[in-house]
Amino acid sequence: MWGSSFSLSVVDKFVFREIVDNNVHETLDSLNVSLLCHKYELDQVTTLNIISLNGARATYKIVVKTKQPAIFETLVTDNETGNLEFGEIERGDRYGTSTYCTKKTHYTALCYCKE
Repeated sequence: MWGSSFSLSVVDKFVFREIVDNNVHETLDSLNVSLLCHKYELDQVTTLNIISLNGARATYKIVVKTKQPAIFETLVTDNETGNLEFGEIERGDRYGTSTYCTKKTHYTALCYCKE
């Protein structure tokens, strides 16, 4: 089933909100740069593929585009207990100087600087 596509209506939209709201924003909070960065809002899910099935456990690759110009991608594992496990979130687009405000503290490509 490597790379099989699923209809977005099959997967709970909570997953996508979780990626943006919790994982990205928690990372920015943990680096103490959240006050410097815009809060992201989900625009669309551009990719959702199942990449691994193992019994009741499934791993998905998800790519999300936000209203602030950013693309994030990660692996999400839906394990046998119903809990979602998120892999490291990576920036999937060119972000140029939009992350400049974090250079003095904890540089992160996840930030889209307010100023």
